[in-house]
Amino acid sequence: MASSLDPIVTLSLVVGTIAALIFAGVLVALAAFTIRYRDRGSGTPPQIHGHQALEVAWTAVPVLALAIVFASTPPAMMRREARCVRSGPIAAPVTCPCTT
Repeated sequence: MASSLDPIVTLSLVVGTIAALIFAGVLVALAAFTIRYRDRGSGTPPQIHGHQALEVAWTAVPVLALAIVFASTPPAMMRREARCVRSGPIAAPVTCPCTT
C-alpha cells in the first residue's frame, strides 16, 4: 500500500535534484572562471557589456526552475490529500503520567 506521503517525497526529490544541479553548475562555473581569469599581472582586462543572450539565459533558467517547482507542488498536495481522506474522528487514548 502506498503511503500518503509518496507525492511529497517525490516532490522533494525533484526540488532537491534541481537544487543539486544548480549547485553543481555554479560550482563548476566558479572553478572554471577562477582558473581561466586569474590575475596574471597584465593590468586591467577589457570590460564587456551588453551580452544580451547571456542576460536572458541567467534570468530565464531560474524562472524556469521555479516554474517547474510551482507547477508540480499543487498536484502533489492534491494527491496527498486524496489519500488522506478520513472516515471520522480519530480515537487516540490519552494518559497523564502525573496522576496521583
